[in-house]
Amino acid sequence: MQRWLVVCVLALGACGSSSPTKADQGRSIAEEAGLPADVADFFAQASGGTRAPYRVTLTTTDTAGKPLQVTTTERPPDERVDTFHADGTIDASITTQGHHYQCTMAANHWDCGDLGTASTSSGQIFGATAVQLAIDRFRQRAGDYDFRVEPRAIAGASAKCLVTTRKPGHEQDPTVGASATLCLSPEGAVVLAETPSGTLTATAYTTAIPPDAFALPAAVGSAGSSAPPPAN
Repeated sequence: MQRWLVVCVLALGACGSSSPTKADQGRSIAEEAGLPADVADFFAQASGGTRAPYRVTLTTTDTAGKPLQVTTTERPPDERVDTFHADGTIDASITTQGHHYQCTMAANHWDCGDLGTASTSSGQIFGATAVQLAIDRFRQRAGDYDFRVEPRAIAGASAKCLVTTRKPGHEQDPTVGASATLCLSPEGAVVLAETPSGTLTATAYTTAIPPDAFALPAAVGSAGSSAPPPAN
């Protein structure tokens, strides 16, 4: 996934953990920067991570400008991320039953490998250090940007969006530009991210997860044949 999305999620404190401590830290990002209560609530949700099952399909472009689709499925503690590339290949990262697996589909055949026991932090995008960096960042830049929270309907989800807009005559952060937007579903999943470097948009969203969502598409160490990816 593109670096711009990593920067966007980092700046907004989305640390992908269900720990209440992370949510408290996320709330402090806004509170220490003197931002409104609804913005503090958004930061708490973003930092708290996902709390319920969901599947979201997002579209963007890769570093070469080619279409890229990413489908994330979560039923804590299990998770799966399928990345669909323009050349027809698929990369699947699957964490289930305490193990982490990496699978690849090319030429209509799957290969899977066992990466070992999954740690409790395997689902995190960023850890405590990133949270502190985000707190420091917003403490420093709150005077340059206005923050507001607004509701939007995205891919069937009732999303809550944080819109960041540069104040007239103030310094611009190149990773945020004149404005940036991050939208989260009620379950805490990213359904929209807009920055100067690009856009990540949800095209499908559901909280209904099929029983076989985390099944490996091929046996570990052997090639499978035509195993289907998860339905979008």
